[in-house]
Amino acid sequence: MKRRVLAAVFVAMALVVGWPAGASAAGGPGLLTVAGVIAHPNRSAADSFRDAFFGYHDIAFDRARTFDHADLATLPQVTVTARAEGWPAPQPRRPRTGMAAL
Repeated sequence: MKRRVLAAVFVAMALVVGWPAGASAAGGPGLLTVAGVIAHPNRSAADSFRDAFFGYHDIAFDRARTFDHADLATLPQVTVTARAEGWPAPQPRRPRTGMAAL
């Protein structure tokens, strides 16, 4: 769970400020870095100084693929709806006040 939260924070930070150290082959700022068994990597191993976010959280990888905005736009787009039982909790009805109550 912690890694998922960290990944979400990383993506949010990358969307706001970009990630020039992991710029993709297309030249735009990297918005998403995926590590693991990568068939076509476009960046080298994580560097604890250059990739401060990864270094701070002790995340290491040998090779990865970085995606910029153009790369992500070429992927199929889908909508995902997550529903959790009992959330959000039903809100109590509040009495209406003011002019709208008339």
